[in-house]
Amino acid sequence: MNTIKLIFGLSLCMLTGASACKTQQSTQETNTVSGVPEWVNNPNREYSDARYLMAVGSGDSFENARSRAYGNLTQIFRSQIDGSQQLISEFTESSENNAAFTSNETTRLLNNIRIEATEELMNTEVLTSDVGTDGRYYVLVGMNRSSSLEVYTNEIQVNETKINTLTQGSSTQESVFRKLSLAKEALILAKVNDNLARQLEIISPGNFDRNQTTARVTEAESRFSEVQEQAVVSIDMNSHNAVLRDAVSKTIQEQGFSISGPENSVLQLSVNYNAQEANLNRDDAEFVTWNLSISISEPGMERSYQTFTTRGRDGALSLVDAFKRAELTASKEIETKFSEFLNNQLSLHN
Repeated sequence: MNTIKLIFGLSLCMLTGASACKTQQSTQETNTVSGVPEWVNNPNREYSDARYLMAVGSGDSFENARSRAYGNLTQIFRSQIDGSQQLISEFTESSENNAAFTSNETTRLLNNIRIEATEELMNTEVLTSDVGTDGRYYVLVGMNRSSSLEVYTNEIQVNETKINTLTQGSSTQESVFRKLSLAKEALILAKVNDNLARQLEIISPGNFDRNQTTARVTEAESRFSEVQEQAVVSIDMNSHNAVLRDAVSKTIQEQGFSISGPENSVLQLSVNYNAQEANLNRDDAEFVTWNLSISISEPGMERSYQTFTTRGRDGALSLVDAFKRAELTASKEIETKFSEFLNNQLSLHN
């Protein structure tokens, strides 16, 4: 019987790959009541909890059980670290626009929180697997605590160097636009490091002082707030359109700017929106064509910025409704495409 199980285990390894499976001759004890291997409910009987962060998965096939084990291991991070989704999005967005800011290793470590069950966590391997007498497959996966500690610590140190460079750059730049860009990226990286430190507390408790990364976040937030007080923007529009003004205000405030009148501002946004009836000779609807441009200037600084432009056409049963729909479409373009454009401009001028 043991010989049959060994042949089955070796065949399974050939099918799934040696790196994914460390199949042993199945001499595991099985709970006669539940039909599952004993290690399922007590993994540290087989493998050291001091060496591995572990999780078990079960399924109707080895691959399903393995995927669920990885998913359960990931859930340990998700359940203990909240609010990571927005941070990951901010980091990813900044990384896409700034090659000096990005780090493939940091991206990989951050994604440990939201990694899909079918993907592999870093420094994680299948420790053992077995088929219970209930016919289900059981897999135990473990993340090596020691090697993960080294990887995380090194990446935090790399990011810390970048934070120092960004902070120093923000302090010495004359352009408020550029100051805000550098201060924002320093804050994002500081939050990223604190996130990595929280993951490390789960993986290797007591082996890293998170007070360092927490204090760094406080410092970066303070610096960002100081620059925000200087980054005052005035909005000049060619029409009194409340919908579009609200969209522009919301978008620039999300990037860290504050809004005031021209006499107090260091940056100026000129918003031009035009809409007109489009005669398409349709009996069932009325149409409006529109175009929008937003330019950025920094009085007193010899610095040029690109102009954001977009256009479109909207229809409705009445001409009044068509104009309203055009305004709403343009406002959505501001909150999405102009937001991306503005973020690109901040990164381009680092």
